[in-house]
Parts: sequence; C-alpha cells; structure tokens
Amino acid sequence: MNDQAKIQRTLRLLILLAGKRWYNAEAIYSRLDISKRTLYRYLSSIESAGFVMERHTLQGYRLQAEGGSMLTLNRLLHFTEEEAHILYKTLSLLQGEGAAKERLIRKLHTLYDCHFLAQAANQHLLEKVATLQKAMERKVQCTLLQYRSNHSQTIEDRLVEPFAFTENYEAIWAYEPANQSCRQFKLERMEGIRTENRNWVHDAKHQIPFTDVFGFAAPKPKGTAKLLLSMRAANLLREEFPLAEKMIHLTDGEYHATLPYADPKGIGRFIRGLPGDVQVKSPLALLKYLNE
Repeated sequence: MNDQAKIQRTLRLLILLAGKRWYNAEAIYSRLDISKRTLYRYLSSIESAGFVMERHTLQGYRLQAEGGSMLTLNRLLHFTEEEAHILYKTLSLLQGEGAAKERLIRKLHTLYDCHFLAQAANQHLLEKVATLQKAMERKVQCTLLQYRSNHSQTIEDRLVEPFAFTENYEAIWAYEPANQSCRQFKLERMEGIRTENRNWVHDAKHQIPFTDVFGFAAPKPKGTAKLLLSMRAANLLREEFPLAEKMIHLTDGEYHATLPYADPKGIGRFIRGLPGDVQVKSPLALLKYLNE
C-alpha cells in the first residue's frame, strides 16, 4: 500500500471514530477494506499522535470526545460517513444536488458564526440548528415545542436531552426522559425550541443505535436483506442512498445487494416504489412484511 492510500485510510478511520457511535473491529476493517492486523496498527498510530481511544469489549472503538485535540478534530473533520463518501466520489455533486447543499449550509452554521448563510437557506430552520448546537455544547435539556409526532399522532411539547445531529442534519438524536429512550426528532416537526436551565442528567444513556442506509434506527439490525436488482434499481439505490453503493455487487451480469436494516419500513418503501425491479431473496420476515 502506498503512502497516499495509508493517509486516506487513516483519515477515513479518524472521521469514522470521531462521532458518538461505537464501531467494532469487524465493522471497521470491512468498511476500510483492510486486514485486522492493519487496523490495530492504524489504531496504535492514532493513539501515538495524541488521540485518546475508548475501547469497549462488546461495542468496539471510538475517540474520546473530551479534550482540545478532539474539539479540533470535530471542527475540521466533522463530516458524516455519507458526506465523506459523496465528496470522495465527486465534489461536483454539490453543485447540482440541492439536498447536499442544504446539509452543508446547516453544518457550516453549527461550526461558524456565518449570519450571511441565513440568506441562502431557511432562516427558521437555521435558528433551530444553532439553538440545538448551543444546547449540546452547554449540555443542557431542551423542550421541543409543539412537536408533531408521526409515531404517536400527537402534537405536544417534548422535554429532551439533545446530543447529536443525524447524518443528514435533518434531525437530532436526543434522550427523552419521559420514554427513557434515545430517539430521532426531525427539525421540520418542531414549532420551536426552548432551552431549559437544567443540565443533562442521563449522559450515560446517550447512545446512537444502529442506523441503516435508509435512515431508520434500532438498537441492532432487525434483519439483513438480500436483493436481486435491475440496473435501474441498482442505480436508484446508489443515487438516493449513497452508503448503499458498497453493498451492491455485480455478479454474472446481475446486481445483488446485501442490506442490513433497522426497520422494514425504510427498505420496504424502496422496494415497493420499484415494482418488478427488485426481487427479495431473503429474509422471510421482510417478504412477509411486504405481502401484508
């Protein structure tokens, strides 16, 4: 492996481990296409450079979030895995993809005091992003005013402890004391946000669960779908869900995809939107869901 490839993989590993999510060894070396031995060498090099690595027997690895070095890393390299993949493939995508531009604007607003960005995007939405970012930095609770929940079909105030933005910056991860669980809350469904004068009290429970390529989350995957795709379906899957690209394989002229999923709703919506273009090979639970 040449030096450039080593640098690229080391940077990708830093980006991967810089968030709140844990990654076990198998997940890391499969994503970076490296051996287990090489992974341990990279981890050792990162620690030698001054970063503090957290290690958990079951959950794996992540970089310690405290300290000046991590603050610098988060501000310089705080790109989601999906964004890093898109930028790596082609920077020109940002010129024509409105959603990607919007995510970038939101992210810049969390990192810098760029008032002029409000002219290029939804002012009300950016105010929510800025308010939540400050609450996370101060580690205080917030009340999401008149939150419209699709799940419970209610509109009510929700007291939460926000601790991370989702990968597309359209929602936050927050712990909700009333339900004693970590959930996603979409920014568009919040009428407003009130910052409370109360510190977090459930820090140890701030955990980002497994999130599939369709944006659904669960403590662990509910299943792994094996799909046979038409070229049209394979192209749409790549374009609409970029992280799925590495899960698509061309074998003997046929496109196959192996996709772990957190909820059948996300993958089911994709499959149902392409009747005749996607054949589900397994699991039976997903086939049963699609036939209901």
